[in-house]
Amino acid sequence: MKTYTFITNFIISLILLIIIDIGYLYLLSDYFSSVVRNIQGTSIKLRFIPVIFIYFIMSFAIHFFVLKNNQPSYHAFILGVVIYSVFDLTNHSIFNNWTVPLIFIDSLWGGILLYITTIITKCINMKIH
Repeated sequence: MKTYTFITNFIISLILLIIIDIGYLYLLSDYFSSVVRNIQGTSIKLRFIPVIFIYFIMSFAIHFFVLKNNQPSYHAFILGVVIYSVFDLTNHSIFNNWTVPLIFIDSLWGGILLYITTIITKCINMKIH
C-alpha cells in the first residue's frame, strides 16, 4: 500500500474514531462517571495526551490489521472487541467496582466503533482514489 494511502486511511479513520466515540462517551458519561467515582472516590479527570495516543494507536491498528491487506470489515469488529475487552477485563481484574455490564457494553462498543470506522474509511477511500 502506498504511503499516501496509509496517511489518508490513518487521518480519515482517526477523525472518524474521535467523532463517533465522542457520541458514545457522551451517551454513557453518567454511567462511566458513576463507575469511576465508585472506584477512585472522585470524578473523572481526563488527561488529553494519553487520549490522543489511544486514538492514534487504534487508527494504526485499523490500518495494519484490516485496511492494509484489504481484510473484510468484520475483522475490524473483532479487533475492536478484542482491544476493548482487554481494557475492560483488565480493569475488572484490578478494580473491585468495575462492573460486568460495563465490560459487555464497552467491549461490544469497541467492535461497533472499529467496524463503522472501517466501513466509512473504505467508502471515502474508494471515492478519493
